[in-house]
Amino acid sequence: TLVAILPDKPTAVLQLPRGNLEGVYPRALVLPHIMQLIDGSQYHLALDMMRRQKVDMNLIVDMNPFKCLEGGGLASMVCQVKKMDHLNLFLASLQDYDITQWKYRIPSWFRFQESNENRAESRAAFDFSTKVNLVCSKMRLLMMEREEEGFSPKGQFLLPILSTFAKQSPPQLSSALELIKENAESAAAKLATKPKSILGTEHAQSSIKYLAFLADYELLFDTALGMYDFELAKAVARNSQMDPKVYLPMLKRLRSLPVYEAKYEVDVKLKRFESALRHLYKMGVPEFDADSNLEFSSDHFAKCKRFIE
Repeated sequence: TLVAILPDKPTAVLQLPRGNLEGVYPRALVLPHIMQLIDGSQYHLALDMMRRQKVDMNLIVDMNPFKCLEGGGLASMVCQVKKMDHLNLFLASLQDYDITQWKYRIPSWFRFQESNENRAESRAAFDFSTKVNLVCSKMRLLMMEREEEGFSPKGQFLLPILSTFAKQSPPQLSSALELIKENAESAAAKLATKPKSILGTEHAQSSIKYLAFLADYELLFDTALGMYDFELAKAVARNSQMDPKVYLPMLKRLRSLPVYEAKYEVDVKLKRFESALRHLYKMGVPEFDADSNLEFSSDHFAKCKRFIE
């Protein structure tokens, strides 16, 4: 038996046959309630409700993309939400489609604070195929600004910022790794006793583990290797599923080589042949035998010849 519907929560109180009362959250009450929170810019409450009720968080952007991106919606969210896990969940859920067209249709009786005409025009002009990259870029800029301006402690938004780098298409993994290293250096500078390796601290290790969880660990390792930062590549490999028997001998050998020769070896492994040629030239090697390296196709070798000429 329905006993009551609470006025300030999407909760229906039912009396079960045995006489006990139980509160439930019907979808028909939850979705309009969440839409009202989003339209009223109460993003911290909306995110918490969506997480508990397993509502797709794309709804935050899709209800009014222009307000979210240009009207201060994301800025309000960054200011309001104190739990970084909620921001991470929001970023992880982003997809390049409009969820209000099929999954969560907005009821015809729902009244927005903005006029329906203006909202319809802004939605029609928005390209949902670029939604993920636009939201990630905007969120990252806002979070970095809050830290730089002192409104939030340095490093507070590290994991959500890493999420924005990993979620973008294509993933910006080199920028994410550079940010982890910068934060590790800043944290190490404040310590009374300097650690043996700045990337060996618990904070740096947990950040790398988080990024390895978001991205393919082999791609992440190749990205670190392509930055010619072998200490960073070792830290990535150690915090992923890579076999130490594979990466440790390789990194040890690369460290033992002269700088340009090591870079040349990395470029060849990653098939960056034009960069390999530049480093080969800087090594001072007078000749290059194309037959000695089968990975260089005729097309790549032609590029190498044009570069030398």
